[in-house]
Amino acid sequence: MCGKRDSLFFLVSGEHPTLPQAEIKAILESEAIPYTVINSEYRLFELDSSLKSLEEVGKRSLMMELCGQVVSEIECGMSSTKRIVDTASLQDSLRDGESFAVRSVRLAGARKTIRRTQLERDLGRLILKERPGARVDLESPDKVLLAIVTSRRVLLGLVTNMRERGAISRRRPRKRPHFHPSTMQPKLARCMVNLARPRPGEILLDPFCGVGGHLIEAGLMGCKVVGIDVAPRMVKASFRNLKYFGVEPAGLLVGDGRKLPVSRVDALATDPPYGRGASTAGATPRNLLSDFLNEARDILGPRSFICLAAAKETGAPDIAKEVGFTIVERYEIYVHRSLTRQIVVLSKS
Repeated sequence: MCGKRDSLFFLVSGEHPTLPQAEIKAILESEAIPYTVINSEYRLFELDSSLKSLEEVGKRSLMMELCGQVVSEIECGMSSTKRIVDTASLQDSLRDGESFAVRSVRLAGARKTIRRTQLERDLGRLILKERPGARVDLESPDKVLLAIVTSRRVLLGLVTNMRERGAISRRRPRKRPHFHPSTMQPKLARCMVNLARPRPGEILLDPFCGVGGHLIEAGLMGCKVVGIDVAPRMVKASFRNLKYFGVEPAGLLVGDGRKLPVSRVDALATDPPYGRGASTAGATPRNLLSDFLNEARDILGPRSFICLAAAKETGAPDIAKEVGFTIVERYEIYVHRSLTRQIVVLSKS
């Protein structure tokens, strides 16, 4: 049982309009946590779900910046911020003797007439009036209350989870022992792993593992990782990169992603070569993808997922349907003038 459901908020990164929200939903679905979407707008995602959602998303997502419980909200047209504290359920959020700080963030489209510093001061004074036993501590507070200003509302939330500072920069491709220019950035690689919906302890396969970007992210989440690449030097590089981050692979093999030497895996996340920065070993990208998906269909269970990246012109969704997969989700990411990348999530029909 996940317990009672609360109104929760997630402040996400803004580099893609829908991927961060999709990642959150995939994490909750993989953990069988029920949820209802309350609101979705630029960088703000609100759910009705259990507090376990905050814990799981906080552990697994890199596109989530911070999250917590919704305390109160008011329409921007209201004349006084006093209303947001009058209606707030601070009884459970802030206890006598606890210290707190009020922070704020203004999202795109929000009214610039609402000054963040003034809003923070006003809310701090009103909270002290409501909870006189609490105290302000701007350096190391016990609790952080965040005012999120949107185009039509001010939402007050109690922050419970924040993305670890430096978690992304420490794993950037150029900071690893082995770098390859086609390697995906950790935030997107982690998102793809989450969209494949593995749980910690389950086996995730990347049959075109390169220098190990997806395997690093899956391994740090607690998955058992298996990587395959046709180039021995890539397999060696992947091993060194995984070791650098303390990930012990369940298997790293030199092999052809079109002839998979494994019998069953729980999830699959991969970025097959497009024939640009990485070799397709003589096959066209379409043929490579078709052969690989035919193999992948036989090693995935009935409730397992594949998340793959492909150049848009490859036509990955059409190939997947021809092979017998169901398209669960698809997203497009503009990379540069000659490359739009598709992120496609598949399940067996």
